[in-house]
Amino acid sequence: MTERPGTITWVRRLLVTAAVLDFIALIAFVVVYATDRSAIADWVSSSPAFAGQVRNDGVDATVRYATVSVSAVHLIITVLFLWLAVAVGRGRQRIRATVLLVITTCIDGFVSTMPVGGAVQQVVMLAAVAVKIAALVLLWAPRSSRDFFTATSRDQRHLPAPAR
Repeated sequence: MTERPGTITWVRRLLVTAAVLDFIALIAFVVVYATDRSAIADWVSSSPAFAGQVRNDGVDATVRYATVSVSAVHLIITVLFLWLAVAVGRGRQRIRATVLLVITTCIDGFVSTMPVGGAVQQVVMLAAVAVKIAALVLLWAPRSSRDFFTATSRDQRHLPAPAR
């Protein structure tokens, strides 16, 4: 396996950290669902996003739907971050990582203001925002751009990494 430049290694570490934080947030949400469904029921009852579903299907069905959909989204994001952590030094993965980081940073920032997953989830989401912003900065810093360009060019030509 070829050695990657330092910035790519750090981006990979941050993407793995983001995946772990997203998984911890999922666990916090599921714990709240298992121990205090009333918190999630209050959330779906007061959320405009779920108003129509609460009206049509009732609060209990909407709580189940919200729990399954939130859990699925967290799992998908966790898997995507882990995949990107492996693939980030190749081809267009830097752009894919940027898109995923921007979208999930915005979502995490919004979720961190909602108490539905409890204080643990709020703190984890704030930490995830910081980690994702750091990954974005590293992805596009001038030195990182050179490292990514070099790694991408080398991968496309199947050349080994330069000796250090």
